[in-house]
Amino acid sequence: MKILFLIENTQNKTAKNLISAFSAYPVDMVPYYEGDVDQYEIVGMNGVPALLFNEKLYYPSDYDAVLLWCWGTAAIGRKYLRLFEDDGVEVLNSTYHTQITDSKIAFSRLLGNASIPSPKTIIFDKCFPASKPESIGKVMSVLGSPPYVLKSDYGTQGKGIQFLQTLDETQKAIDALRSSPYPQNEFILQEFIGDPEQEIFHYRVLVIGDQVLPKAIKATATQPMSVSNISTGGIVEWVTLDEEMKNIALQTVKASGLLVAGVDLMVSSHQEQSSILVLEVNDGAGTKTFDKAGLQASQKIVDFFVSRIESRDVTGINSQRKYTRPTDDTVSKEWSF
Repeated sequence: MKILFLIENTQNKTAKNLISAFSAYPVDMVPYYEGDVDQYEIVGMNGVPALLFNEKLYYPSDYDAVLLWCWGTAAIGRKYLRLFEDDGVEVLNSTYHTQITDSKIAFSRLLGNASIPSPKTIIFDKCFPASKPESIGKVMSVLGSPPYVLKSDYGTQGKGIQFLQTLDETQKAIDALRSSPYPQNEFILQEFIGDPEQEIFHYRVLVIGDQVLPKAIKATATQPMSVSNISTGGIVEWVTLDEEMKNIALQTVKASGLLVAGVDLMVSSHQEQSSILVLEVNDGAGTKTFDKAGLQASQKIVDFFVSRIESRDVTGINSQRKYTRPTDDTVSKEWSF
């Protein structure tokens, strides 16, 4: 068994914890975005694609599994992971699923199709562009009165989120995004959950396979009408999950097609279908806070991944691989992109 670990960088505490958890296993660890620079290149070796990093080649046929863990560079990481995934190498979270969960628009549609409770949402994309004159009227009819929460289609760690307290603010935000280039002009607008005069909070629930960690992080914003993300200084408390929260978190991860993810939940007192609402899932969820609390999240993720690899018929899978490692390691640029 041989594993390739694609990590965005080695400086993050979650990265360090995962690297430590892999210490007992045969792993090649490569930080593909160390120093905020794309470190890899995809090249062709006699017609066989491989990753080139620090003058070393990484062939899909050399690995039984590849794990990608990233935060703000998911699109880059997926490009490299897919090279291996499409050759039949075991991955933890498929690139075909994470490209949906990374998009606020695609994930909102997924939640609706799966009948998973979430905040009331209007999607502004090519199907319903912000330039439509009736857009602000639809906002009122669907979401009710402000405040609202505007979220860019792509954003991590609280980036790309605006809190809009009036219709005038909402119209100005829509107009500003309308004049922005694609993809910035695609976004969602949601009802505000909570009391606008109080600090909002959300729960981060970690799901590993069929296991939901028994405790969740409660992250509370430091001031009203601001994000509650831990990365932006959110205040951390711990709560013991009840069965309803566990079930919704697990249902969300299953519907997303992911194996491991952090699920963000909020509680609303005025939703008819459920008081627990799903905000998003994070396929590269941070583990450092869970680890610090003694929940061993990093080790459980690694052990879960290894158990999946060991349960596969690797020999049979390898015999069906698309590419075979070449004997000549002369780099050919016809594959480079």
